Amino acid sequence: MFNNSGFMEARRMIDNREFRNAYNFLKSISDKCAEWYYLSGISAMNIGYYEEGEDYIKRARFMEPENKEYSKALDNYTQYR
Repeated sequence: MFNNSGFMEARRMIDNREFRNAYNFLKSISDKCAEWYYLSGISAMNIGYYEEGEDYIKRARFMEPENKEYSKALDNYTQYR
């Protein structure tokens, strides 16, 4: 299983607005858990892959419906759209 430091690195890239780097980094990870889908969704949306990003965030929320971060991201996207 992939360790959390990789996801911390992806979050750092996203925080630094390095969305393409985060997207490419996450694509190299084979362990696709809810965190992977959430971070991939955020990075995809910020480089213009809106449908892919929305699908990933929906999947993250489906996998962990109690996660407030995932729900908020999907709600924000839905309101923005």
